[in-house]
Amino acid sequence: MPDPLERCLAFLGRIDRRCAERAERWRYGTALFHDSPPRVWSLNVLLAEGGVGAEAGELAAAADRVQGAAGLDHRRIAIADDQLGARLAPAFRVLGWKAEALLVMPHAETGKERDPARAAEVARERLEPAWAEGIGRFPYGKDEETVRQLVDQRRVIGEAGNARYFACFVAGRVASYCDLYRKLGFAAAGRIWDFTKEPPVP
Repeated sequence: MPDPLERCLAFLGRIDRRCAERAERWRYGTALFHDSPPRVWSLNVLLAEGGVGAEAGELAAAADRVQGAAGLDHRRIAIADDQLGARLAPAFRVLGWKAEALLVMPHAETGKERDPARAAEVARERLEPAWAEGIGRFPYGKDEETVRQLVDQRRVIGEAGNARYFACFVAGRVASYCDLYRKLGFAAAGRIWDFTKEPPVP
C-alpha cells in the first residue's frame, strides 16, 4: 500500500490530468493544456517527471518552445521531487523565474468541538461572487477577463474532483468556505516545486 505522501501526490496528479483538455509528451514529462482559459497557469503546466536530469536552463528553454508554441504568455513547470526542485530553485531564480515550494498539509483532529449547523452545503454558483471578489484584491485581478477565467478554473477543478461546496454566512455574505473532493482526499504533508515566469510587460 502506498505511503500517505505518495497517495497525496497521486491525488494531485490525477486532478491535474482530469482538468486537462489535452495532454502531450514533452522532453521531460507531460504537458497539460486547457485552451479555453489560457491565463490560468495551474491548468496550463509542464509536469517534469521521472527523475529529470536536465538543468534549469534546459528546462526553461524547453518551456519556451512548448508553451510558446501553444500561444501561452506564461511559463510554468511543476516538479514533485522535493530534492530536485530545491536543487534547481537557485538557478531558476537567476533566470528570472519565481521558484516556490507548494506545501500540502494533512488534516489533524484538534479535539475542539464543532458546530456543523453553522456550515451549509451550497451550489458552486453561490460562491462565485466571493471568489471573484477575492481574486480582485490581487494585482492580476484588475482585468475582468482574467477574473472570469480564474473563477471558471474552480468549476473545472470541481468537476474533475467531484467536489461539494460548503460555506458559512454572516449577514448574508460568505464568511468562509471549503471545497470537499469526494474519494480524492489529501493524506499527508509534502512539497511540490512550482517554477513560473510572468508574461512580458507590454
